[in-house]
Amino acid sequence: MISFKIKIPVPLLYVLFLLLNSCNQENDRKDVEIRGLENSTVIIKEGKTDYPEEYKKAAKLIAENKVDEAIQVYDHLLTIEKDKAAAFAGLGSCYNLKNDFSNALVFYRQSLTYDTLLMTSLIGSGSAHLALKNYDSAKYFYNKAKWFMPEVPGSYWGLASLYDEIGERDKAKQNAKKIIDLAPNSMYRQLMEDILRK
Repeated sequence: MISFKIKIPVPLLYVLFLLLNSCNQENDRKDVEIRGLENSTVIIKEGKTDYPEEYKKAAKLIAENKVDEAIQVYDHLLTIEKDKAAAFAGLGSCYNLKNDFSNALVFYRQSLTYDTLLMTSLIGSGSAHLALKNYDSAKYFYNKAKWFMPEVPGSYWGLASLYDEIGERDKAKQNAKKIIDLAPNSMYRQLMEDILRK
């Protein structure tokens, strides 16, 4: 098992967490299992892809803030992967990190054409829409992610942030509490407690 520290912005940590877990589709491929997310450590087993090392390399580059190099890895993966959903999602996450939210949405959309329920792309789309203040669209993607995988904290983080930003305190608190319930040792617990105190 490999573990490494990741220090990136809050919603994108969840996007990266999900991205590492999203190389999916074919049954004959190896499985990815993310065992935990504690204090920004992602623990990885192997990936449902023919190229798990490429995805780990891209994740490491993102963690080192070498986003342009990670983009090159994902571009290369697009030329060799059978299922391109995770590579497109990776590009979307890179562009989110570069604050190029419009391009991030283009890549997330492409990813979702391969896998309509890819959590990385759903939460990443929500984060990009939230950054662009497209609140209805952000809400749509976060809720779709929450519906599909209610145990993943990223959708609740996004909804808590969204509702806090638009002044719907009760809904913000409800989602913040859910994150604390799901991930009590999260490095973002303090942010959620701040929302709960408002």
